Amino acid sequence: KERSSIVLTTIRTFIETHFGAFLLLAFVLGLTVPGLEAIPKNAILFLQATIILFACSKIRIADFSDFRARDVGGFYILRFILLPILMFYIAEIVAPDYKYALLLLGTMPCGATLPAMMSILGGNPALGLTATTISGLLSPFVVSVIFALFSTMGLQLDINGMFQTLFIVIFCPVLLYFGVLRRIEPLKLKMRENASMMAIVLIFGVIMIVVAYQRERFFQEPWFFTEAFIVGTIAYFIYYAMGWFLFKNRDRSTRISYSLMGGNNNIALGISLAALYFPEKEMFILVVWEILWIMGVTLFQLYVKRDP
Repeated sequence: KERSSIVLTTIRTFIETHFGAFLLLAFVLGLTVPGLEAIPKNAILFLQATIILFACSKIRIADFSDFRARDVGGFYILRFILLPILMFYIAEIVAPDYKYALLLLGTMPCGATLPAMMSILGGNPALGLTATTISGLLSPFVVSVIFALFSTMGLQLDINGMFQTLFIVIFCPVLLYFGVLRRIEPLKLKMRENASMMAIVLIFGVIMIVVAYQRERFFQEPWFFTEAFIVGTIAYFIYYAMGWFLFKNRDRSTRISYSLMGGNNNIALGISLAALYFPEKEMFILVVWEILWIMGVTLFQLYVKRDP
């Protein structure tokens, strides 16, 4: 038993410290492994719900004791509501093919890996957990309202379907964990211990499947890939820079935390919604931006190490 525990700890540490390479491997496998494209799209939602279920195990009431409602609330409004709308209008002028993909990307909540990334990079894990929890719970309402206002005849969306999907994927795991699983102490501790690793493993699965759905397009439309890559690079630079410079007069840990809150978003959830409710073009764009999500965290880690 002790040996198996050591092995599990080694695997967990390896996955958590090499998450970027691990997720890039998922991308490569999605492009090369046959048969993945036959997996039903609902499997993505199941994986996403399971990610949130494990994320719930990290939540402790004590983590909310240092919650600064003004800071977090103001940042949430700027980053997840006003900035996506602003980028939508700018894209409508300079890159209209990307306006809805940018709106979807921008409204996605903080990612499940955010607290772990804050621990690794020197941010505030409790703040990350608070941001992940609050932005996730708000997302069914915020995303549905924004797309109800901004979708047009050119993009007719099933807004009720989107809301129901988000509600089920986000709230059902929360209710299951806090209503049932949290009461089983050994299970609760085991889930909490392995939550970060399981989030990465499950995101690995999501990436493989959605990349496989768009496999042919990667080889047939290289220019579209390049263009999407450039637009996404600009978007993610803005996300990270916003948190870093908005809190430039705060301590280093706060700047790291808000930068990660801006850039480490739940793009896997966005890809899931794109696969179910949006044209294939939007799903392809989000899949390309998944590469940038991985690269963004890695490059920000290098930047933080070089900028004492």
